[in-house]
Amino acid sequence: MRALLDYLHTYFLSEPQLLFRCSLAPERLAALQSEGRAPLSSYKVSCAGAVTSYFGEQALDGELAWYPQAMAEWLIEAEHADAATLRARFERRYRAELARLAEQGLPATEPAAGLDEEWAHFLAGTYGVCTRHGRVEQIAAKGALVDLIDRLTERQTRPALPEAELVLLRRAVDLLDEAEAWFAPHERAASACFGQPLTDLHRAGHLRQLVARAPGGKASSADVVKLTRKSGGRVQAELQAKAEMERRQLARTEMSVTVDGSPQLAAGRNVELSGFGKLSGRYLIERARHRLSRQEGYICELDLKRAAPAAAKEKK
Repeated sequence: MRALLDYLHTYFLSEPQLLFRCSLAPERLAALQSEGRAPLSSYKVSCAGAVTSYFGEQALDGELAWYPQAMAEWLIEAEHADAATLRARFERRYRAELARLAEQGLPATEPAAGLDEEWAHFLAGTYGVCTRHGRVEQIAAKGALVDLIDRLTERQTRPALPEAELVLLRRAVDLLDEAEAWFAPHERAASACFGQPLTDLHRAGHLRQLVARAPGGKASSADVVKLTRKSGGRVQAELQAKAEMERRQLARTEMSVTVDGSPQLAAGRNVELSGFGKLSGRYLIERARHRLSRQEGYICELDLKRAAPAAAKEKK
């Protein structure tokens, strides 16, 4: 139980955290989910037992729900759009990510069954389990990159690849690592179907040998915190590391939002978000897509990334 709770606290938002960030009531979240406008939780933990303190023992009986971190940005949009509009935005973002991969020389195609199944899994909370943050772009990238890796390696049966294909394979594996998530401790033993991030399973065998031959391959991790100050013991060190990790995660916040259209919204400009709790702040527009339609009018779809804090002015 301890390992599971540590995992959930590190990679997910509890329902109270999610509601606080989005300023939503539990009843409103339940309504959005029942209307097919917001995903269900990715994990539910049933609590049954007792808690003991100075005041005695108290029986516990309840359920805790956990959501991927990108759920907060999705709820912001869900509050202002119906299910059909949200479904259309899901498809646009999904296809835009496939197009982005294709522009980078990574052939990407839609699932053979279409996007109906992808949308259903998204609403069921499935992709909160197997993608890094549950973002639509990560869902699209994961499926496309797994398919590409399987095609390049003929499902890990090819003994060797030409150098050009090795380079392509390395890029696909690295991008897949960024999109996929680690599974919960209790799921790792039963990972024959989904596994640790798929790249971990591949690297453990045939694919690892192939990728190792690709030029420029370097191992890296964004999930390691190195403390440079002394702590008063293991517990304090763990608390310091957790606080530092949360600070870094907040600093790396990325989101996609849809807003009323404006020619002023362009890539490279900074915008200020307010009213979104911890998500409020200064963001850099990484990509802006301007759309005009009879159904939605003039809108902008923005990919945002938390901007670096503005440098403090020098004292005169």
